[in-house]
Amino acid sequence: MSIVRRVTQSQPAQPRARQRRALERPARTEEELAEMEAALRAAAERQRAATLRAAAAPVPTAYRAEWWPAHVRLPDHVQAVPLARVYATTEGLYVFTRRPPQAERATGGTPFWWARLLYDKTPKPVTGYPARDAGIPLVTEVGTVTVTPLGSCGCGHSLKAWRPQWAQRNEAWESGT
Repeated sequence: MSIVRRVTQSQPAQPRARQRRALERPARTEEELAEMEAALRAAAERQRAATLRAAAAPVPTAYRAEWWPAHVRLPDHVQAVPLARVYATTEGLYVFTRRPPQAERATGGTPFWWARLLYDKTPKPVTGYPARDAGIPLVTEVGTVTVTPLGSCGCGHSLKAWRPQWAQRNEAWESGT
């Protein structure tokens, strides 16, 4: 008997372990499904609001602090933004994750995320190793954003060589608490 004939005559394969566990798992109740659907709708609405807010961001005239490269934890996002260029300006906090198209580079383009920065509630950011260890909390009107500067130079990323035209001028940080 040939090998091919033995394989085709063998019994059907057993379900994989994951498939077996899925079959053994109890079905979700209507309440659980409704909660999951509501949570998904709420997350989509938050993302939509953040996108609209970023699209309406004003064009700044100068910056007060810049962090590159940095990890950013946004107030209503569970996962951190892994690599970003962050500017604190008089108009707010700008988070860029990619280089804007050529036509928008002078104005800085649309940031990935933007919100007004509450300088009266945000102390002047620490620099150096303390900032890398704990991150820098910045209070915005939508919640606290934590910026953690990285120790690397950001080589190989298109944001390294890019700065918006308005980021050529630096201003002093307003006093916070």
